[in-house]
Amino acid sequence: MSHEYEEASKDMHGEEAKAHALGASMNVIRSVSWGQGTSGTLNVATALTRPCSSFVASGIMFQIQTTVGATSFPFTYHGPRTRTVLQQILRPGTNIVLQ
Repeated sequence: MSHEYEEASKDMHGEEAKAHALGASMNVIRSVSWGQGTSGTLNVATALTRPCSSFVASGIMFQIQTTVGATSFPFTYHGPRTRTVLQQILRPGTNIVLQ
């Protein structure tokens, strides 16, 4: 295992521990389908273990409504950032914190 991979893995586990301590969970974006404006559907790597009402990616909060076991759910964003900016953030491989 490379040193860079080990460091990244440690960082991810550290972030995961912080998220869990705050009552949140981490996940990874698999794909994004954009709808109108700043809304769409997110597909994540791991099925959700509890319902969530929001997620954070790169410090930006998005609203969602999920169910236990879901790997795909609609999202919406209400704020000053443009769709173009959000598309640069919500990409496959991006880590998100579900709350």
